[in-house]
Amino acid sequence: MSLGEQIREQRIKKGMSQEKLAEQIGVSRQAVAKWESGQSAPNTENLFKLAQICGISVDHLMSHQAQRTEISVAEELFHLHQMENDKRERVRREKFCRNGRYALLVLLGYGIIYISGRIPAARAGEYSVLGWLFSQEAAGKGGYLYGWLCNQGIIVFCGLISVLLSFFGRYRAGFVTLTGFGAGLVLGEILGKNPDGASLGFGHYGWAIWGGIFLLSAVMGMILERMSRKGVLQRSKEMAIWRCLFLFGIAAVILFVRGNF
Repeated sequence: MSLGEQIREQRIKKGMSQEKLAEQIGVSRQAVAKWESGQSAPNTENLFKLAQICGISVDHLMSHQAQRTEISVAEELFHLHQMENDKRERVRREKFCRNGRYALLVLLGYGIIYISGRIPAARAGEYSVLGWLFSQEAAGKGGYLYGWLCNQGIIVFCGLISVLLSFFGRYRAGFVTLTGFGAGLVLGEILGKNPDGASLGFGHYGWAIWGGIFLLSAVMGMILERMSRKGVLQRSKEMAIWRCLFLFGIAAVILFVRGNF
């Protein structure tokens, strides 16, 4: 009798369905079905839970399989432990690769923003390739705010924050901060001009609009992370409220800056 057959026999003796047994262990019904069919085996923790629920020892639960295969219970437990470790390692590798992909996408997003801001300089045809990519003068062709963000190294700093957030599993926050950076740059460049002269920023307060929106995006990104970990769905009421608050916050930043600078 295999371990799966033994689990099925003990479950039937207890008069429990697969659903009921799964609920008591804390796994899905499909997991119990796979155990009983031999497609997979319970890990060490679940094996002890099974034995406790069935009112038998782990040795008894595995005794028939041990006799058939001539493998000791200790060896079988070690094998299950190894399977559990292999599964954890596989999950870690998959998570690493997934986070790496998200980090690359965020990096690509910042790269697009960086290149897009230098298109006006490329049209002028006055720079070499390296000059177009890195010179302060070429950055200034993309607008006051874009030039300031590039020449002060702020775009690199913010990009690093978003990429690291994504790489360490906070990819939602990474994408939200990327969105906030791009939206703040566009809105700050368009709405930051002050014909009467801004109190700070040499007649242009786009830096304040950009900064407020980027900080807002960082906060909203972490809120989104918490919501997602609680299982909030994309099309839920809570997500709709989050989007509305984000948009309202952006509008509030713009109104505050334009009214106080």
